[in-house]
Amino acid sequence: MEFIDYWNVIVRRKWVIAASFFVIVAAAATYVLLADPVYESQCKILLVEDRAGGGGFGDMGLENIMMQSIGRSDPILTQIEIIKTRPIIEEVIRRCDVRDEEGKLAAYSSFLGKFSFEHIRQTNIVKISARDTDPQRAALYANTLAEVFSEQSQHLNQENVRSAKEFIESQLIVQKEKVEEAENALMEFKTGSHTVALDQETSIRVSAMAELEAERIRLESELRGLEAQREEVEKRLSAVGSQAAPHYTSFANTREQININETSLTARLRAINAQLNRQHQSMKDLPPLEIQLARLIRNERIMNEIYTNLLSQFEEYKIREAAQVASIKLIEPAVPGENPVLPQKKRGVAAAALAGLFFGIGLSFFYEYVKDKPYNIGEIKKILQTNSLGAVPYIGKKVNIFMKDEPHSLSAEALRLVYTNLKFKNVLTEENSSIMISSAQPGEGKTTLTANLAYFIADMGKKTALVSLDLRRPALDKIFSTRFKKGISDYLIGEADLDEIAWTPEYASNLTIFPSVRVPPNPAELIASPKMLYFIEELKETYDVVLFDTPPITMVAETLYLAQGMKGVVLVADYAGTSRRGLRHMQEMLSDKNLPVLGVIINKVNKNAGFKYGYYSYSKKA
Repeated sequence: MEFIDYWNVIVRRKWVIAASFFVIVAAAATYVLLADPVYESQCKILLVEDRAGGGGFGDMGLENIMMQSIGRSDPILTQIEIIKTRPIIEEVIRRCDVRDEEGKLAAYSSFLGKFSFEHIRQTNIVKISARDTDPQRAALYANTLAEVFSEQSQHLNQENVRSAKEFIESQLIVQKEKVEEAENALMEFKTGSHTVALDQETSIRVSAMAELEAERIRLESELRGLEAQREEVEKRLSAVGSQAAPHYTSFANTREQININETSLTARLRAINAQLNRQHQSMKDLPPLEIQLARLIRNERIMNEIYTNLLSQFEEYKIREAAQVASIKLIEPAVPGENPVLPQKKRGVAAAALAGLFFGIGLSFFYEYVKDKPYNIGEIKKILQTNSLGAVPYIGKKVNIFMKDEPHSLSAEALRLVYTNLKFKNVLTEENSSIMISSAQPGEGKTTLTANLAYFIADMGKKTALVSLDLRRPALDKIFSTRFKKGISDYLIGEADLDEIAWTPEYASNLTIFPSVRVPPNPAELIASPKMLYFIEELKETYDVVLFDTPPITMVAETLYLAQGMKGVVLVADYAGTSRRGLRHMQEMLSDKNLPVLGVIINKVNKNAGFKYGYYSYSKKA
């Protein structure tokens, strides 16, 4: 379809488009006028990034290694997803006492729909928007959500520190018992051996050994931590499809860094162990009692040093817990909105206007597709790829031979134009012209047009024959109101002579009609028989013009067989009843066969066909 074809559809269905437009616009206008106004309030929160780090015991920097080497998730989007969680939203519902129509607390899903969240680009600021029919409530919802989120953030921050503090506290209890055991063992040994203290040199050695032992314990702890971390990384690297993952290289780099750290710690631990071995060797020269006393003093000092370190860390975490604040800061509270944001009257009506317009146009084209009827004569000619021989208007009352009974009607004038156009095709000026008339499907009026055209050609002085080769649906008897006894079928099977089936009306001496009366069981075989060829050639030699009324081209095979021996083929298309599908099928049947198609007669044309008739008539002068 070209642009003009689309435009014709729009013009033809303008009332459908107009109705859709006004209905949708009216509905939208009614909605925006009657809908309750909705107000929006906004607050802004700042997400504070915690750079303090975990700190504390056993911190070997792996978190920093991992966060730098793998792809991190967006912390802002993570916080936005946290703020949408059910516990936070339900706490806001409880604090604001939001209830549904039944008086129950509002549901989580419906209340969450009142909020929207926006991350302001290139900042750590998130804008929280709340909507409600009451501007005061909208501001209350937004501020309460920010408040609950801030409290939740502070609680989580304190919880992280509190868990470490509680672990250290439990270790303090265990370590205190070890200190007491070491002190009691030392006291019992001194009492039993009557020894009070070591000499100065041995005391120095014991102190050095105690420090080395404490360092060894710390290094072994760090190595165990690295081993656990390496197992986690190895698990990720050995997972199915890990090599195709985007962070495979980063995890491999992390594993390499862990190996480097482990090598360094192992070397340091080896050096500590070597120093301890030397210290132990130097202690072997001492008397047995002094060696035993040195060992007890060393154990007591190691336990005390570990306990002191734990106690120091415990106090540090107590301070950090008290100092923890929320990572969320409300930097701009929400205030009640002055103007409603919904409904947007102008925009809503404009959108409804566009929707109505496009819906109407779409409905029009859908109707055209479902109807599958040609929208004007031009489309019929375009599909059939041929010219129009004329357009015969629709006759309201049934007049079979209107060229005789109503010679001054519009239909008669239109058929005279068809006759004139056929003369310009030189098909009627030649001797012994044979013209086949067919259509795409039954009921398009080809038989009536053929009978009237035959009558008019005979009336113009030409010896004319009208042959009904539609053996399956004979119709000439109804058109001429005559009950024929024998027809072409009888002639072809040898039960009648040619003179027996010929009939000439009293009012048309130049017209001879060869009807088809009986429906044979094998019409296709009769049409293709040698006797049919002889019959056609006999008519061509006897008459000036022979018109053959044939079955629809798309329905039977013998029509195309007959067309090969004709001087002209005329197509008939019922403007009111034909379909685009049928016309295309007929065109496909005719194409590439080199048939002498003269044109198409458009039958039953109405005033919407894009073809106008003059309201005039001929009158006889005295």
